[in-house]
Amino acid sequence: MQAVMNLMHEVLPILAEMETNGSAVDLEALDKLEAEYLEEKEQLEGDLKEIVYRVMGNPHYSLTSPDDLSRILFSREVPNKKRWKSVFNLGTEVKYGRVVAKRRTRMTRKAFINHVKAQTRVLYKKEAQKCTECDGQGKTQLLKKNGEPRKNLSRCVYCGGSGVLYFDKLPRELAGLGLIPRSPAYVSANGFSTSHAAIEEYLKYAKHPDAREFLTKMVRLSAVSHYLSNFVNGIRKGIAPDGYLHTRYMQFVTATGRLSSRNPNYHNQPRGGTFPIRSVIISRWEGGKITDADEGQLEFRIAAELSGCKIALKDILDGVDVHARTSDILTSEGQETDRQGAKSHTFKPLYGGSSGTKAEQTYYKSFLERYTGIKRWHDKLCDGAVRHGYISLPSGRVYNFPSASRFSNGSVSGRTKIVNYPVQGFATADIMLLALVEVARVLKAHKVQSILINTVHDSIVIDTHPSEIALIPRLVGEAMVNVDIQVKKFFGYVMSVPLSVEVKQGDNWLRTETVWSGSNEERLKKNWYWRNKITLV
Repeated sequence: MQAVMNLMHEVLPILAEMETNGSAVDLEALDKLEAEYLEEKEQLEGDLKEIVYRVMGNPHYSLTSPDDLSRILFSREVPNKKRWKSVFNLGTEVKYGRVVAKRRTRMTRKAFINHVKAQTRVLYKKEAQKCTECDGQGKTQLLKKNGEPRKNLSRCVYCGGSGVLYFDKLPRELAGLGLIPRSPAYVSANGFSTSHAAIEEYLKYAKHPDAREFLTKMVRLSAVSHYLSNFVNGIRKGIAPDGYLHTRYMQFVTATGRLSSRNPNYHNQPRGGTFPIRSVIISRWEGGKITDADEGQLEFRIAAELSGCKIALKDILDGVDVHARTSDILTSEGQETDRQGAKSHTFKPLYGGSSGTKAEQTYYKSFLERYTGIKRWHDKLCDGAVRHGYISLPSGRVYNFPSASRFSNGSVSGRTKIVNYPVQGFATADIMLLALVEVARVLKAHKVQSILINTVHDSIVIDTHPSEIALIPRLVGEAMVNVDIQVKKFFGYVMSVPLSVEVKQGDNWLRTETVWSGSNEERLKKNWYWRNKITLV
């Protein structure tokens, strides 16, 4: 662990330098993007309200209310929330000195459905009628004991002051989208979870056109709202008097150890380099460029490295595009997916994920059938976590799992984190920070004017001076592609899986083109130790 702490100390002044450098922002582009997002948000909200009216009837339902959303999605409501929480063991408790969520009550699928039926009531479409008691005014004139009218009007007790009464439509018609709850994991205090992640999961199983349309637009509305608050407003508020955006970096916030950032949180943006907000980040110099250097397929390569999977290594050496392969399998199973859309599915089995649509489950199964070495490694990690209460990385980084235990069916509690943390940790918390240190060293050694301005996941961003547009891609690319040398220097670990780097440049962070690419594969192949290590894998 001392090596990791030494690395953190070396990274610290580089992060401080990046914060001080800041990023130049194209305010006109930011204004235009904000207008586009606001227009889309208004359209989405209008479309969603129309769907709600169509499936629920006249009563008012709020898209921001977890209770209302649960009613709309599942056509049920919870009359006794205290009893509901007790049945499914909802709430928090103190465990190992920390406040954590209680473990949900374990039950069979049949028992779960029976509990849901017993603890909820079905909703039916309503129609509104003007309250006859107050004539739709919401207030009535009450009399004193002597028969004289009171000075002030009183709220109507019949309609609660709304002026409207709601009645079941006749003949009765089921309200809502009629989703079927799948397990206690999706139960919440409001009924059923309406988080962004839960809605994305429901979308995978929804069949009815209204349900699919509603869920799809809810996912997009959540994303657009997040982009506006976190990025558009975050960038606008974060611009300092010097005219630059000075993002803040944190080294010890995430559980895996990778960097995180604030104002804005660049590490919480969609992956893939297609996020529109990137278009507002420009060079501070007239004629300058934004250079973005990316370690290609880093998570997959690190999973191959740590697991010693022969097939994964062979695919890397053969230049197999794992994302394209994912796309082909999903598409052949009836789920049309392009390479970009396939990326999240490619990485999901690396992190122990297995749930999803029929097509996705087919892919996840084929992934583990192909990469049996990764599957065996996952099992080994879980065994180690249960036996020792922790797992460790070649860097010396340690992840503690004191409550890891094995269920009667053989599965291990916290499996997703157990198999996820090593990949994210070694890839983005160790290797990428070593790459950042090496890039900073190279830029300083060559006394360039170009400056580091950002690092997100597996990429490093440089504001490139006009006179160094041709030089920077080579310097940065070579520094990153040879980071395995730094891995050996810092951690005493010799990597066997080659790394690949792609460097792009453009007038802004979004619109970039590849200007350099390289790999350390040929250098590794000349290494006697590498040849013997591969033989032994």
